[in-house]
Parts: sequence; C-alpha cells; structure tokens
Amino acid sequence: MDCNDSAGCENCSGCGLFGAGNPFEMYEDYIEGKREIKEINMEFVSRYFVRG
Repeated sequence: MDCNDSAGCENCSGCGLFGAGNPFEMYEDYIEGKREIKEINMEFVSRYFVRG
C-alpha cells in the first residue's frame, strides 16, 4: 500500500508508517524457508513493546 496520506488513512496496516507494512515482505524469509514464523513475529513485537 502506498497511500502516503495520513489524513486519508483507513488504518489498514498496509504501510510501514502506521502498520506492519507489506505482509509478503515481512514474511518473505518464512515463505522461502529461511526462518520460522515465530522468530519473525517475535522480532516484530520486540520493536513495539517493552517488557516492564
């Protein structure tokens, strides 16, 4: 998704600015058999959440 318009944002999570970005790019290593899905998800979550 390439909306580049935060005023018209529909919260689709398709951009890197407000969401996870393109899911095919995010999970490319899993699709190609290079990494487990759990590893990718843990890496993603670690960017946004801090254990307290």
